[in-house]
Amino acid sequence: MTLYEGVLECVNGKDDATSIKQLREMFTAGFQREPWSFDDVLKFARTKMSDEDYNTYVALADGILDETKVPDVDALLASRARHGNTTAQPDAPAATNGNSKPRRNRRKEKAS
Repeated sequence: MTLYEGVLECVNGKDDATSIKQLREMFTAGFQREPWSFDDVLKFARTKMSDEDYNTYVALADGILDETKVPDVDALLASRARHGNTTAQPDAPAATNGNSKPRRNRRKEKAS
């Protein structure tokens, strides 16, 4: 549901940063992935948002569906900010204890 909320916020000109950051938290925590298709929502979004926003949501959808395709959400937010979307800004860098990526918890949760 979080991806859908973000898409709707974006196409309605609202701040979608909270939804995107919630997805980042889900990616970090880990969750059980199940077969699903975001084709319809992405098709809807394609004509309603900028290329940069669309590419962000495609990357997020890919990460929801496939653990090996989880995007760097902060990089996506920073890229969007550089291209004029100033509502979705990355957070300050989190402490990583010397690792470049936060550790993932393999707890099994369903993505919403």
